[in-house]
Amino acid sequence: LIKNAIFEKLDNEVPADTAKETWLQIRNNLCSRALRVEFASFYRHFWISHYGKVQDNKLYSDFQKKVPKNEESYLSFLKEIEGASKRYAIILKPNLEDFSNKKEYAFVIEELASINNVFSIVQTRPVFLSLLYMHLEKKILTYKMFKKIIKGLSCFHFAYNAICSKRTSSLESPLNTFAYNMFHAENNKEIRDIVKELKQSLIGLLPTEEEFVENFTTLKYSKKSIPSNVLTKYTINKWQCILDGFDTMLPDSSIEQIKDEVANDEGTCLIGNLILLEQRINSGIPANSSFEEKLVYYNDSKYSMVHDFINENAKKTSWTEDEVFKRGQVWAKEYYAK
Repeated sequence: LIKNAIFEKLDNEVPADTAKETWLQIRNNLCSRALRVEFASFYRHFWISHYGKVQDNKLYSDFQKKVPKNEESYLSFLKEIEGASKRYAIILKPNLEDFSNKKEYAFVIEELASINNVFSIVQTRPVFLSLLYMHLEKKILTYKMFKKIIKGLSCFHFAYNAICSKRTSSLESPLNTFAYNMFHAENNKEIRDIVKELKQSLIGLLPTEEEFVENFTTLKYSKKSIPSNVLTKYTINKWQCILDGFDTMLPDSSIEQIKDEVANDEGTCLIGNLILLEQRINSGIPANSSFEEKLVYYNDSKYSMVHDFINENAKKTSWTEDEVFKRGQVWAKEYYAK
């Protein structure tokens, strides 16, 4: 309906050709990077970001109200959608070229991949449309604030969605309001106020420490392919980043089960039994090694997580189910605090 209204108005030869070319470019942007994006989903997120939240069945009537019915406005509107479609492709599959190959933006690629593929969150897309516009195009949003917002959102969704599986419907209002206000911000003071408002809203929605600990301690990782492997691997890698202040995860890491996985012992797959090791060290540990033997190999690791573990457990001669439970509890509380 929206497309027909635009093209019906742009019936002269020159604007009609421009409109067709722009519409084709929008579709090409959404189909680039081996993506399959539903146009309706993209348009809904675009509208939230630029014009505000509205019920799906009122998108057309809202378009009629907010976009003046003339040739100039419709051509401008199409260009606006085209720009948003480029940013939408970045959100779904970013690369360093999107950020002039500056390595300091590597964190964006990792955080967006986590939100999309590990947490499976779509409600943030209007937010990221606005953030990318304000940082890359309008250039009001500073790199420091851009990074702070993305890192903060990632941490929130990790706790709220990935670990505690809480209802996403509670997030729509604060996220949509933030996306719209951010897109229309005119200066740094406005941005700071908008960010403060979002932060207060999300802090009010955070799960309690008890909820977080209860869910965190059930995370599992198996040598077999199980659904929780991806999230558990992310969780452990992220902890190492937190400890050492890295923006991106270590490329040579692998998950080690302190007590070797046993088919009928689910405790060996729990996060309390897991640690991050360099791949070369992990692959060099002989099968069926005792706890004391494993500690010798762990000593070669450069990871803070491993050093902390050795310091806490160097005097132990075995690793028991009780130790797994205790470590999971302590780790969960530390994670929540960080």
